This record gives sequence, structure tokens and C-alpha cells, in this order.
Amino acid sequence: MRRVTTWVVTAIARERERRGSGLEFRKLRGKVTKESAESAASATRMPTYPELEPTSHPALEPTSHPALEPTSPLKPLKPQFTAEPLKLVVLSHGIDGCPADMDEVRTQLHAVDPEVEVFDSPVNKGRKTSAGIELCAERLWIELRARLERETRAVALSLVGHSLGGLILRAVAVRLVAWERARPEGAAPRLSFEHYVGVAAPHLGVRHLGQGGHKGFGWLMHKSAGVMRAGLRTIKGRTGPDLLLSNQTLDALSGEAGCEALARFRRRVTVGNVVGDWVTPWASTSLLDAHEASLVERSFEPDGASVLWTAEEVQRLRKCGLAPTMRLEPDVARPDGVPCLVVGPLPADWAPSSTEAAHRTWEDGLFSRLVGGGAAAPKARLAASLLRRLRSCGEWEVHPVRFATHFGSPISPSFLGGVLSPHVDVMGIPKQRKTDAGVEVVRHLAAGLARVEKV
Repeated sequence: MRRVTTWVVTAIARERERRGSGLEFRKLRGKVTKESAESAASATRMPTYPELEPTSHPALEPTSHPALEPTSPLKPLKPQFTAEPLKLVVLSHGIDGCPADMDEVRTQLHAVDPEVEVFDSPVNKGRKTSAGIELCAERLWIELRARLERETRAVALSLVGHSLGGLILRAVAVRLVAWERARPEGAAPRLSFEHYVGVAAPHLGVRHLGQGGHKGFGWLMHKSAGVMRAGLRTIKGRTGPDLLLSNQTLDALSGEAGCEALARFRRRVTVGNVVGDWVTPWASTSLLDAHEASLVERSFEPDGASVLWTAEEVQRLRKCGLAPTMRLEPDVARPDGVPCLVVGPLPADWAPSSTEAAHRTWEDGLFSRLVGGGAAAPKARLAASLLRRLRSCGEWEVHPVRFATHFGSPISPSFLGGVLSPHVDVMGIPKQRKTDAGVEVVRHLAAGLARVEKV
């Protein structure tokens, strides 16, 4: 019995000890688990350093400055065109001519400014010039428009025409202005109209064709001027009547659209032979009325040494007295300082009678006798009307050129077709000229053409 009791007591004690150690184990395990969790949490927490905590500083606080505040809403910047403008010079040769006739102009232009682009075309080469001024202008305009439509830079545009080419380019200018007006605003290329230059261009027609020639058959041409006009009218297609004022071509070309086109150019220049040009007479190329033209003629020396105006001749013109519409201005293309002649619009009370007389022919005289009463012939009256309208476009630079009327002079013109022909030399046509006297004229023109204003 005692053994049983001892065993039971021992078993109970062991059970209590076992249960007690398990409880301590559980308590210990819970404590370890809690401490491990806290250790893990503290391990992931960034340490803090009070002395390095960010503090605010008044001096570094962002503040607004009145001077830097925008006073008005900002506007978007417009695109700026920084590229240099293209200097484009359009050339047009005379009747029965070809682009090679203008080679001296191209040479002198590139000598002054190699960046100048020269545009010419064979579309009116040779007999194609007989198609009339308007058709020739339309052909040339189609090609020029294609060239302009390929350009993205601003274009400083100049036109240079010899003889008939000067009239063709006036008709091209009309189309050019109409094309520019029809384009959207701001479309490329931007255009600036710089120089219009007509060299021996018959702005008032060629009513005195054949007159004024010297040496050789010059006298015969003068006597048969009526025959020469009839020949021009017959063998030169539509162009002959255009130049003889037998139709309304030059009348229309000097209308509102034509004068507006010329007025767009910053500089308008006409160059004419004072004597000896039996193709395009001085009265037509100079754009001077009869009184103004006579003043210039009297200023020239019969045997000068230069084809261009000299300082002595300018001084002589001053002594003769300038007409109210004339003045002398510095010529930027003349390094010798000789001024150029500038003429403005004719006055409202201008009397055209003397100018009409300068363009009258024997046919016109016959008309006046038949009509009676001293009536002016329609063609002579038209020539005076053309002059008034062209002068209304603005100021013109008039550059008189003088070649000798005899052989042996340094400024004697080429002898072609049995007569002295300054009409060829004034443009320095390479394959036709026999002397280099006219190269001075072309060099002077090139120096002026190279000067353009910012577009």
C-alpha cells in the first residue's frame, strides 16, 4: 500500500514538473518571438539623428520679386528668317536674240557678287520673239514662276532687259505682282522688288526706226525709214505692230496694272544711246520729254572719251539749267563720284505738244494734213500719253550713253549691217560687238544691281 502511494505521489510530482517546464517554455518562446519581431521592425527603421533634422531658414524661403513678375501674357515668338536672301536677277534679250546676248551682264554681275543667281531662258530665242510682247512674257513667266515656287528663302528680285526684252520684263512684272497678291499671306518665298533696268528699251515704241544711223548706209536708212517700218510690221509677226504702236499692246502695258508693277520696284533705271541708235531712238528709251531730252543732248561733248556721262558734261548740264522735274543724285555705282540724272512725275499742267512732235513721222504728218486743224496724229499722241503714265510710277534714274558717230574713236561703236550700231554695244553682246567700249556700261549696271536692301 505504501509503495502504491509513493508511486502515485512521484507520478504527480513529475507531471507537475513537466507541465511547469512546458509553461516556462511557452512563456520563453513567446518572449523570444516578441523580441524577434521588435528586432526585425527596428532593423527596417531608418535611424534618426536629431542634430541633422532639416530646419527652415528665413533667408532661404522662396519669395516673389516684383521686377521679375510678367506684366503681360507672353506672346508666342514669330519665326525669324535668318538666311540671307537670294539675289535673283532675271535677264531678257532683245528681238531675234538669245540668252548668250546677255553673257556680259552675267560676267560683270558675278565679278561684283558671286552669290548672285542669274535667271534666263531660251523660250524666246530667235524668231520666237516675233510672237508679240504678251506671249513672250507669258512663256518667260511660266519658267520664272516654277523657279520661284521651288525657293524657300526670301528673294530680292531684279529685272534687266535689253531692247524688246525690257518691254517683255515689264509684262512679266505684271504677272509677278498678280501672282504674289493671289498667294496666302506669309507664303514662301517672300519677295522684294529691287531693280528694274531697261537698256535701250523702246518704252514709247520705235516710230523713228531707221533714223539716226551714222556712216555706211545710215543716210539710206534715214531716207527709207517708212520702208523699214513697213518691213518691221510685215516680217516680225505680232511684235512689229506692238513696237510701232499699231495696236493697243503698249497702251495696255502702261495701264494701271503695268504702272503698279513698275512702282513696286525700289529702283527704276533706263539706259539709252543719246545719238546713233537707229533701232531704238533716244526719244523712246530715255523717258524724257522733248525739253528734258534736249538739255541732256546739249550737255554731251561731240568727241568725248567715255561712253558714260563725265563730270564736265554734268557741269555743262547744270549751266544749261535743269528742268523742274530733273535733279542730280549721287550714283552709288560710279566710283568717280559723277552723279546720275533722276526724273520725277510730269506736272499736271504738262504740255505734250513738243513730245508728240518728237514722235511724229511722215505718215502722221499726212494724217494731220488730211484731218486739218493741226490735230495730233493718234500714234504720236499715244507716245506722249505713255510717257506721262510711265513717269507717274515714281522716280526714274536716266543714264545717257554716248558712242562716237565716226570711226577711229576709243568709243566708236561696232560697224554692223553697213552702219554704226551702238544698239549692240550698249549691252556688250559678245558675238556681235566689234569693240569693248560698251563693257563699261554693263560694268556700271552690274555695280548698281548688286546693291539690295534687306528683305
